[in-house]
Amino acid sequence: RMQWHAKTKLVSPKLPLTKGSLRRNLRLGSQDLSDKSAETILGRCGVSFDDDHMNRGLDTRIADGGTNLPDDLHSRILLARALAAKPGVVLVDHPLFATQGEAQDALANVLSEGQVIAIVAASRQLSCAKLPITKVWELSDGLLVELSKA
Repeated sequence: RMQWHAKTKLVSPKLPLTKGSLRRNLRLGSQDLSDKSAETILGRCGVSFDDDHMNRGLDTRIADGGTNLPDDLHSRILLARALAAKPGVVLVDHPLFATQGEAQDALANVLSEGQVIAIVAASRQLSCAKLPITKVWELSDGLLVELSKA
């Protein structure tokens, strides 16, 4: 029986990408991740090797903190790293997933597959037209208040 922490992964800018290859960064989520599985997960997250920043495939070099990547691409790689561990729940505490754009498209794609549940924390109202959201909660005066249901 898996422990709760093993079934849950966090996507946050506070858990940065590390200096090394894209492959190495993805394997921080799962040591036994094959190249084929890595490429599949990256595709699910909208990461393409046709992108100028990813033209060396899994051998693409990542600077410490992912500073050599655009923010949107950086966030999608963080999502892919979390998914490499095959979690049941992904906690998303990253502002780019709360707004429209490629990061949110990637999250919507992953959620539409139905293999993982996401809890998205946002400091402002979600722009969630693309996300298959079932409930929206707000933290108000220290209490969680349900705002809506699907």
